[in-house]
Amino acid sequence: MKKLFYSFAMLALLVGCSDDATDDGGKKEPEPEPTPTEQVITATFEESEIDLAWAEGDAISVFHSLANEKWAYNEEAAGFKKADNTAPTKKLNYVFGIYPYNDDINAVSNSNEITLNFPNKQAYVAGGFDAVKAPMLAVAEKDATALEFKPAYALVSVKVFGNTPIKEVVLEGGNKEKIAGTATATIEVGGAPTYSDLALSSITMALGEGMELATTEDGATTFTFAVAPGTFSRGFSVLVTDVNDNPYRKAFNAEVVADRNTSITLEGSFEIVAKTVVKTIFDAQFNLDGTVTDKGIFGLTVETKKNEAGETPNMFVYTHPEFEGNNIAHFNFVPHNEMRNHSYFELNYEQNEEFKAALEGGLTFEIVTAHTFNIWDWWQCPAATDTFRFFHKCDANNNIWVAGFNGKEWWPWNQGGQTIDTSTYLVKNQYQHSVYVYDATMQAIYTYTNGVKDGERTEVIDFLTGNRLTIGGYPHQNGGLAMAYSGDVAMVKIYDQPLSEEEVAEKYAALSLPETTSVPAPAEISAPLLDIKWDADKQASNAGTQTSLTIQSVPSATTSVVNVDGFGYVLNTGHKINNDDFFDGFYRVDYSQDADFKSKLQDGFTMELICIHNGNPGDYWVRPVSSDSWGLMLHTGDMGATHHWRVFGNGDNGHWGHHGGIRDFDTVIKRDENVVMTSFDHLLFVYSTDGTHSWSAYYNGKEYYLGGNAGDFNVGNYFNVNGMPYNDVKAAHGFNGGIAVARIFDETFSSDQMEQRYKDIKPTLDKLNASLAQ
Repeated sequence: MKKLFYSFAMLALLVGCSDDATDDGGKKEPEPEPTPTEQVITATFEESEIDLAWAEGDAISVFHSLANEKWAYNEEAAGFKKADNTAPTKKLNYVFGIYPYNDDINAVSNSNEITLNFPNKQAYVAGGFDAVKAPMLAVAEKDATALEFKPAYALVSVKVFGNTPIKEVVLEGGNKEKIAGTATATIEVGGAPTYSDLALSSITMALGEGMELATTEDGATTFTFAVAPGTFSRGFSVLVTDVNDNPYRKAFNAEVVADRNTSITLEGSFEIVAKTVVKTIFDAQFNLDGTVTDKGIFGLTVETKKNEAGETPNMFVYTHPEFEGNNIAHFNFVPHNEMRNHSYFELNYEQNEEFKAALEGGLTFEIVTAHTFNIWDWWQCPAATDTFRFFHKCDANNNIWVAGFNGKEWWPWNQGGQTIDTSTYLVKNQYQHSVYVYDATMQAIYTYTNGVKDGERTEVIDFLTGNRLTIGGYPHQNGGLAMAYSGDVAMVKIYDQPLSEEEVAEKYAALSLPETTSVPAPAEISAPLLDIKWDADKQASNAGTQTSLTIQSVPSATTSVVNVDGFGYVLNTGHKINNDDFFDGFYRVDYSQDADFKSKLQDGFTMELICIHNGNPGDYWVRPVSSDSWGLMLHTGDMGATHHWRVFGNGDNGHWGHHGGIRDFDTVIKRDENVVMTSFDHLLFVYSTDGTHSWSAYYNGKEYYLGGNAGDFNVGNYFNVNGMPYNDVKAAHGFNGGIAVARIFDETFSSDQMEQRYKDIKPTLDKLNASLAQ
């Protein structure tokens, strides 16, 4: 077909005849039979802004029946002549014509349906489009010899300019709408066709070895595609590949209604800027004095944030003997979602427009970490900005990395934020190389773990660069820290470009990561303030350093002691579980007038308990240790006969559970599992004033509860072993089991200290458990 078209002529077919007698009545020799005139189909075009004309050799598919007949254009006949020996089959009610000829297309049994091909590979034509492959369709009444061809397509154009040669342009449906492929066209004479069964959402235009683009927007190079008509709710996306195989993507998101035989130019031009040498715009070098130096091209200032006391007790920097690339920052927080004024590192780039501009053009965020604590139902961020981040998702079923962006708050999905769940599970104490790539030209985010891509999100239209980056957690919008991290951070780098898969793999291959962490031992734990010991007479004394704390011993017939060789006496309580039963048989510390001890509790403390429950049934709560406003309790039945350790606190003095807000943080420690009642449990119960005054609890060296904001903590007046203390010198919620250790420390254990404490006390647990068999 010659260029642009739309006018047609119809050639009539005539058959001649004559008499067989002479004028004088004489006989003449009979004339030979006339040769039948070869049938010709004439074809015209629907009126259009585009002009096309047929050329010698153009071929069309004609369907008088189900058979696909090939007809070729003949300039002398000014029409199409049959070019094959296709035998007619079942006659159709209409005659269809399709350009270009394609022996793979067919008519279907319904008389008004036919297949049509919208090619997904088209050629570039300067100032036009690939008319040779653009499908056209004609339909007429049965046996008609004149066809009017109408474009089956819409034309969609995009303007591109730039400073680098390109070798391919791809047009895609913006919401993955189908724009190419083999379609079923349903049509009536005089009506517009409708299309179904399209399968392809992109059209590729290859440009050979490369093509120079116009370098200015005013003269931008136009690429025009013939697409299947339709309404495109998210417009179109255009992918351009340069001669160095670098991809560039731009989404044109405005809705496009592309009817048959219309021409649409996408609003706005697409600028292709050649990729430059990758620059490191941030590179955190951790110093042994607890500071950070940025070795990136901007030399940004990183501040060491300290807690309210001006210290960094939960953070330090150390040198790993097998990691030469950098010193390592170690965080031993008990992770917590809500804001806490922990110590951490912060880069504030709110006023640094140059740094922000480098992020907007696309970036790569690279970190090396090793988390040191297994938790459930919480989130951690080793390094994050206030709009994009990696964070560690832990719950009963997941222990994976999640990438987030544009959240603008500490929950990643707030205010339109989105996430990418990777498929990579974390292994405790094992280093991991993680990469987060934002590709502005592809409008996509990709995540990688140890050199392998494990997550992606496309159609990222708006990417927020944020204002702050923190190492050790997520920067809470109100200041401070959320999603505190527990573990090693060995590297934090940001590059000014999106790295390719190959480049990310090379980064990982160049690292020589240690097999495991080498964290120095945590600070030694000081002697407890209160440490209750029992003797053979069932009397109790305080072996702790707070000598003002004396213990009132009220043994009963239901209490006894047993001497465990190498440990000492274990208290056995035998109280029948009954919430409303007030009883004797407890041990109590009255600190109602001890201002010094109350002040120490108010500043934060850790309570330690080792006990075993005998497992008697009942729909009640039992308390091996408890104050009159906070403590630990074992739930033993009214939710499916399960046994769960719980923390509680902050209520009015003397109320056992429901009153006065006492359940402000009454929460299960060991979720969805029964407490094993055949061995001693080790529990640590920590109240921290660092930040939000929150609770945490640690269970047998592997699980802990992370509490919420405790607000103004009510320290209470009494502390009991066996039951909850009441002002009338009675107790309720008695315990039935063995209590070996009940201690209170004048410090809030860090996660490292809690883990180390379990390791240190494990031989004692083994000894106690061995005594059960005797």
